[in-house]
Amino acid sequence: MFEISGNSVSKGIAMGKIIFYSNNINNVQQYILNDTYTELNRYKKALKIAKTQLQELYDYVKNNIGKDESVIFQTHIMILEDSQFMKNVENIIMNRKLNAEFAVYDTASQIAEMFKQIDDEYLQQRYFDIIDSANTLLEILDPKIPAFNTDEHSIIAAAQILPSETIKLNKLGSLGFITNKGSKNSHAAILSRSMKLPALTNINKDLSKFNGMYAILDGYNNKIIIEPDDNTIEIYKKSKI
Repeated sequence: MFEISGNSVSKGIAMGKIIFYSNNINNVQQYILNDTYTELNRYKKALKIAKTQLQELYDYVKNNIGKDESVIFQTHIMILEDSQFMKNVENIIMNRKLNAEFAVYDTASQIAEMFKQIDDEYLQQRYFDIIDSANTLLEILDPKIPAFNTDEHSIIAAAQILPSETIKLNKLGSLGFITNKGSKNSHAAILSRSMKLPALTNINKDLSKFNGMYAILDGYNNKIIIEPDDNTIEIYKKSKI
């Protein structure tokens, strides 16, 4: 048994197995195309599906969590519909002859980085909105098998959790989140608090090493206990009653 400290961005206690999660934005491949027109159509079809998914996410959050929180996903739709965003993606596909996944990733990364450099916390959150919007598209263009058992309630560990992922993973049964990066005012943190899911961020450890281990996430005391002993588990179980 040992403890890891972090910064709590959402209070609460969660007990369960840690599942390490990595999204598509961190796993983008780049390759040269032979048929740019087919690739362009593939991007346009994925864009249409992505907007539909985001609209459904917006409706779900508005009806089940809150109107203010749902605006996050309305913003994501606007990002994907932005004429400059679409033009840049199409240019990479048609003129540079590169695949749609890379075109989306490259476009989003360049735009997002500009917001990241702004010395304003509110505007810096736009960085995550852009990355999250791109990730929604990437999940459609290159679907990957989730790195966790959707039938098992788990504490999700990740380098960083995007806003849409807090909703999707919660619907799949996540108990809470532990991440390397994040802030109390991030959209992911706001959504975690709204859903009453404990979340700990700024953890200076390779969280993938704890995949599969049982843990207690203590959002009140800024820590996660890895492989707790029976006595500690019993104490926390009683505290949740």
